[in-house]
Amino acid sequence: NTATGDVPFSVNISSLDGGYTPGQTYTIVLAGGSVNTDFRGFLIQGRLMADGTTPAGTFVVNGATDQKPSCTDSTAATHVSADEKTMVELTWTAPSTGTGPVLFRYAFVD
Repeated sequence: NTATGDVPFSVNISSLDGGYTPGQTYTIVLAGGSVNTDFRGFLIQGRLMADGTTPAGTFVVNGATDQKPSCTDSTAATHVSADEKTMVELTWTAPSTGTGPVLFRYAFVD
């Protein structure tokens, strides 16, 4: 089903004011909204803004709450289990110099 109305989830990236520093790591927090919405799963990937499809950057997965999907290398992260979660912290490493702007595509499963 497709949800309508206010989005009950949020994605926050630490210290990313005005752009990223190539090769630097950033914390990405996926969370339920202000109404304490739990979620069961997620998928997130950084992509080049130029075409919206080319993967950009890598995720350092911890194995406890997140893992790389079997269809990608470390350019995306997804959930390990369908247990309810209120928040997940991920570590993303920005791409190398000259890559250009990056956008994040993500989905939550509630």
